[in-house]
Formats: sequence, C-alpha cells, structure tokens
Amino acid sequence: MYLIRVAPIGRGIFKNDLHYFSSENIPLGALVSVTVRHRIIPGLVLEITAVSDAKTAIKSYPYSIKKIDNVKAKEFLLPEFMELAHETSHYYAGTLGGTLGALVPHTILERGASFANSPHSKNQKNAPKQTRSRWEGTIAIQGTDKERLIFYKSRVREGFARHMSVFLCLPTVKDIEHFIEQLERGIHEFTIPLHGKLSKTQLYENWKRAVVSSHPVLIVGTGAYLSVPRKDIGIILMDKESSPAYKTMTRPYLDYRYVAKLYAKKKNASLVVGDVVLRTETVYEKESGNCHSSSKINYHVLSRARTTIVDMTKYKERKPFAVLSDESIEAIQNALNKKERVFVFAHRKGLSTFTACDDCGTTQLCDTCNSPLVLYKKNEETIFVCHKCGTHYESKRLCNGCGGWRLTALGVGINRVEDALKKQFPKNKLFIIDAEHVQNHKNGKAIIEKFLKTSGSILLGTEMSFFYLYEPTETVIVASIDSFFSLPDFRIKERALNILMRAKTIAKNTFIVQTRNADWSLFEYIRSGNLVNFYRDEIEERSMLKYPPFSTLIKITLSGEYKIILETLNRLKEYVKPYNAVIYPAFTKKIKGKNQAHLLLKLKHGQWPDEKLHKKLKGLPPEFRVVVDPSDLL
Repeated sequence: MYLIRVAPIGRGIFKNDLHYFSSENIPLGALVSVTVRHRIIPGLVLEITAVSDAKTAIKSYPYSIKKIDNVKAKEFLLPEFMELAHETSHYYAGTLGGTLGALVPHTILERGASFANSPHSKNQKNAPKQTRSRWEGTIAIQGTDKERLIFYKSRVREGFARHMSVFLCLPTVKDIEHFIEQLERGIHEFTIPLHGKLSKTQLYENWKRAVVSSHPVLIVGTGAYLSVPRKDIGIILMDKESSPAYKTMTRPYLDYRYVAKLYAKKKNASLVVGDVVLRTETVYEKESGNCHSSSKINYHVLSRARTTIVDMTKYKERKPFAVLSDESIEAIQNALNKKERVFVFAHRKGLSTFTACDDCGTTQLCDTCNSPLVLYKKNEETIFVCHKCGTHYESKRLCNGCGGWRLTALGVGINRVEDALKKQFPKNKLFIIDAEHVQNHKNGKAIIEKFLKTSGSILLGTEMSFFYLYEPTETVIVASIDSFFSLPDFRIKERALNILMRAKTIAKNTFIVQTRNADWSLFEYIRSGNLVNFYRDEIEERSMLKYPPFSTLIKITLSGEYKIILETLNRLKEYVKPYNAVIYPAFTKKIKGKNQAHLLLKLKHGQWPDEKLHKKLKGLPPEFRVVVDPSDLL
C-alpha cells in the first residue's frame, strides 16, 4: 500500500497538495483522478511513499485519506515541465494545482488516458538526435511584421534542419490564425495549431499529432499549450511580446512570457521574443548585455510615409465638433481621387469616449462599477454604455455629480468617426472592423479582402484591424488616440507607442495622427520614427520611480465595503513590514456593486521571491487577490 501526494488541478483549489492511498506503485508525474469536495478532478502525482514508512505522518492529517479513483496516464508531462510548474507556482505565490490548471488545457486533462506513455513514444525515441548549444539568453527582435516573419521562417527551417521542433507562442487566437497562414506554406503537414477555439475533438487530435510525430513539428499556440510533452522542442518563438494578453485574468495570474523563458532555460532551448515595439524591460535587458548576441533591435522604424502630427486644439471653437482635421480630409480626398485606399484608426468604440457635465465638470460614471460611460448610437437612438460591466443607461440621464442636465460628450469614438466619414465621403465604400462588425476570423478576413480589392475605399477600425490588415495602405489616419492617455498607468506610453508604430508601418505614402497633446515627446518619436530617445526617457523615468525593470511589483486587491477594506489593507501593510507598501483606491472603484482598493509592494529587482514575504502572502485568505508582476496598476 502506498501514500500518494497529489497536486489537485482546477479552479477554486486552494491547497498545494492532498494525500491519497493506492495499492499501485504509481510513478511521479502520472495523471490521476481524485475526489475533492465530492467532485472528481484530475491531479498529478508529486510523491509516493510506502504506508509502512509514513504511519506517523498519516495520523497527524486533519482529514481522512481517500483512495485514488484511477490512474489516467502514467507518463503525462515531461519532468522539466513539472519542475517549471513548481517554480512558476512559487514565483506567483499560487498553488501548484492552480498553476498546472493554467498550464495544461482542461480538454487534455479530461482525455489524459489517451496519452499514456506518449511523452516517451517510440517515434520520438527513434527520431534523429538534435544538435543544441547551451542556453545563452533571449534573442530579442524588434522590427516590422514583415521583418519578424522572415526571421521566424528562417528559425523554423533551421530548427527542422537540426531535428528540432519549434513552438511559436502567440497571445490570441486571431494571431495564431494569421501566422499559420503565413508560416505553413511548404510545411503544412508539420504545422499544428493549438488553441481554445478548436473543438474538443480537433484539439485532442492536434495534441496527439504534436506528441507522436516522428518528424519535427511547428506548434503554433497560446501559452497554455507550452505543456505539450514534445521532447525535441529546441526553439520557442514568442511574438507580440508586449501584448497584455500573455497575462492570465484568473488565479494564479501567470505571465506566459515568464513561463516561456523559464521553460526555454530548462529545455536548453533557444528563445526568441519579437514585436514592433518591445517591452521596456526587454530592451533594458538587451542593452545591459543580458540577451543573446544575435538580438536585433531596430530603433529606427523605416517608413516612406510622410508623417504629420495634427494639433486638434486648434479646432476647439469649431461647431459642430471637429472629428476630422482639414489635413486629414485633404489627405483622404487626395487618396480617393487617385483610387487609392485609406485606413482610419479609432481607439475606442462608441460615439464619444467619455461625457462630462458643463456645470460641475464631473465625468459621468457607471452607477454599478464607477467606470466612464461611453455614448453609443443604437437603432438611431443614443445610449450610454459602460465598457467595464456592460450596463446601459438612457442618454437623458442627469449628472451623477450635481444632478444637472447639461452633459457634453467628449472624445472621439469609432461611431462618431463613422458618421463623419459617411458625411464627408458619401460616394466611397466604407468597411468597418470592430467587435460589432466582425463575428469571427473568417468574417474579418473577408472584410479586409473586399477592402483591398476595392479601389478608392476606406477602412475604419479599432485595434482589431491589426489582426487582419497586413498589406500596406497608401494613407493611414489615426483619428483618435487621446482616450488611451486617460488611464493613469506606467505602461500606457509604451502601449500607445506600439499601436501608433503598428499603424505607421502600414502607411505607404501618408500617415497622420490627430491629438490634443501634440507637444508631448511621444508624438515626436512617432514623427521621426526614432525610438532610441523613447526608451532612454522611459528607462530613466522608471528608474526614478522604481518601476520594472528595476523592481518587482506585487499588487494585492481587496473588494467589499470601502471603510472595511481600507482598515484590512492597513493591517496588511503592518503585517508585511519591513517592506513598504502603498494603499490606493482602484481606478475602477466598484465592480458588481463592491468597492475595491489595492496595496502595492515594490521589491528591488532580484529580491523576489523573498521567503518570509512569500509565506505571508501564501497564507492570505482567498478574498485577497495577489498578482505578481501585474500588467497594470489600475
């Protein structure tokens, strides 16, 4: 008889491990089924001990030990991935089971029995031996989409020539669908997509094919599929490295960029990260000499497009409200006269991005979650919508500050830009890419294909457009970007720069940015295409304020009645001493009717995980939301 220590896998599990017994000597890393709170869930075997050697320990357990339900797969994950899961759960102060739940797709866990012995399959054992040098750091690539795609293709060819499989990690399904179309030419039979939008059957078949193929494969998937037990993965490519979508939205709040880097080290694999604009942390690492010598960061974005920054404050007296500047109208008209195409970018959905009271100046907020209300047009009527919680309000509502009725819609949303374009250019075909007009990837592709085939047409879109529009467009207009800067977060300039540079790389002849903050240095970087000074200023500012890469941030969030949560966070502030903590209200003060506030810890780079602090954070009740390396401080 054996005592089995198991990591239960699933959400809502707040125990690192539980103990069960079995008459079978189950190997470490096996996938088993166990009962937790009357539910049968998957778990991974962490340790096995003969009952005769553990009698004293068994007597001390506060619960009765149950029998393991069944063994689903004796060999399920690679040993180095199990090591990674342990280290990742420790870094993010989460449970091992919760971490594995984020790293191993549930569909695969359900059908684990089908993969018994697959990590050590005969096919992989007999594959030609791969040649691989020791790990020498991350390869950082900053350049246009076309430049990065060429580099990735060469790495895939190199990997296959050296008998290595390649994992291309991307933040979203839309990115995966686009990259597969670009990369699989010539290697279609060896290209395998893995993502959550596949049917359970298709996902299972793809996973199985990825595991048992004797030929090296190109796996294109999101971070949750890095766990595929493929021994010969020797290259990990991670594109759109600055995307916040790499951070999970639920416990244990992992960052797949961290997971990929740690996994590459453990597998001694080559890691490549790329984007139009890399994260400041990555650029700092490269400039500090900690990246691979073959890293290539292009600080000068080459674009033949004539770039103009238009100061929209000069139109503040114009009635009605000026959505398009004279410069933009002229540029669009010139392009359409030549039967060229035009792309117009709008940052936010809706008619206006926020509304203020003319009497007291109060920004109108949602009654439920305190987020700014956005004015929309729906069926020829205007309504207020909260983007955070989805609540709708009549446009006749009164000011929630003074009760006045003189509310003015400010900012420029995509609906207002749409109205302006239709009025100014009524004879030209207008295509729209946003969440309302694009139901799926096929639909988005069809819209772009029609736009590219229609001379003298206009494409209007939000950030979603960048998933589909990769062909150069003669004229690109950024109609609205200022609402981005209303978010008080230290990463905002970096994210805005990424959007603007992505738009600029699409522009072929003319690139115009409309803003009410034309004197900001950020827009000079856009105009010149020189990113050296941006990174220099950003790194200097972060060093002064002790933000990443000079620190590790830990954000702890608590929800409830505001007075009570402040009292609780103040007690927590004392509890985590000697580390200095700052307490502040959340940017969105209410979620589902509950107030929320944060406690922020800044630890010197390299100081985390600190074992004493780690123990304190791990001991906090589940109502405390602990996020290590948060994507924002809002």
